Amino acid sequence: MVNQYKVLPHNVVGHADVAPSRKIDPGVMFPWGQLYKDYGIGAWLDSDEMNETVIITKYRPSTPCPRIPDQKLFVNYLSIYGYNITDEVQAIKTFKAHFTANQKPELNNKNITHLEMYWIWALIAKYLH
Repeated sequence: MVNQYKVLPHNVVGHADVAPSRKIDPGVMFPWGQLYKDYGIGAWLDSDEMNETVIITKYRPSTPCPRIPDQKLFVNYLSIYGYNITDEVQAIKTFKAHFTANQKPELNNKNITHLEMYWIWALIAKYLH
């Protein structure tokens, strides 16, 4: 599919990522991390990129890494990254299903932690620089 339609691998997303208020697929159990690790498909952070210094060195983000969970800032970052934020709670849950709660349905809720703040900041730095 990526080659056939000339889609950049990091632009492969689920229906929910495009329309979080209308779609729920592929869901929290879809193996996004494994798809990225095995085939280079989808957006994901490499294990070394879970380090703020690595993100700063590799991608030179335009903003510092957020230090505290902040829903307003997080939702703003979601919008920058490309999520439809009309339904903020659903957008948060969709992001978490794809990234920070992936494979962990018990963590897929509307709460913003430092982990979500880090991931959205790092993804923007990596893919939108």
